[in-house]
Amino acid sequence: MIKVKDTKRCKIKSRIVQIEGVRALCKLLDEQKTSDEGQFNLSFSITYKDDSRTESSDKAIFGDGTITNSQPISSIRLYLHEFYTGKKVEIYFASDCYSESYFSVSGDDDIWVRGLFDKIQQIIQSFPPQSPLCSINYFFAQIAMMLVISIFILLFFYYFTAAFVTTDLLKILTLPALILSFWAVTLVQKLFPVVEIQVGAQHAWRERNWRALFGVIFSMVILPFVITFIYDRIFSK
Repeated sequence: MIKVKDTKRCKIKSRIVQIEGVRALCKLLDEQKTSDEGQFNLSFSITYKDDSRTESSDKAIFGDGTITNSQPISSIRLYLHEFYTGKKVEIYFASDCYSESYFSVSGDDDIWVRGLFDKIQQIIQSFPPQSPLCSINYFFAQIAMMLVISIFILLFFYYFTAAFVTTDLLKILTLPALILSFWAVTLVQKLFPVVEIQVGAQHAWRERNWRALFGVIFSMVILPFVITFIYDRIFSK
């Protein structure tokens, strides 16, 4: 009888990976290793931004106080493999925008594959959702941001010089607006990655910490300027 190997694979998007969710997945794979027949090999690995790596065959790698590296985490990989039957489970979380996060289940037992795939999917769907900003269309976001920045620059220029907007002024401001819009969209992509890893030391959660910093800047610098401009130019007349 010919055995057919089935594989189910799914991309992971718009999720924040936290330690509780990772532990739930580790527990599921560990239970699979001990309950199913066969000789399963289970491995866990954590890769950091400085290219250092921590590996273990024990889910205790994600226990309290076990992640001592202070560097931000770039990826987490959970891997279960049975040599003789070829059953395999891989769950991969990557925090940068250039790598794909995914999970896959493969084996010669279709019921086993679909059952385990659904369980993993349910756990991952319970992860906190990432901001919708992680799914913005880059091209349209670039145009929208350029318009917003152009208007902001014009308001800033008019506020301090009281000069009228001319065609020559618009031409001069086009290039800086384009550069700033490109930088702003790229910044949003970095601040809101498709998959964000919040595991390990909290001071190493770069995206969350940078979002908090920019939130302070916006509320203390940008927003007061906009409110002052509107009040001075509209309501004070």
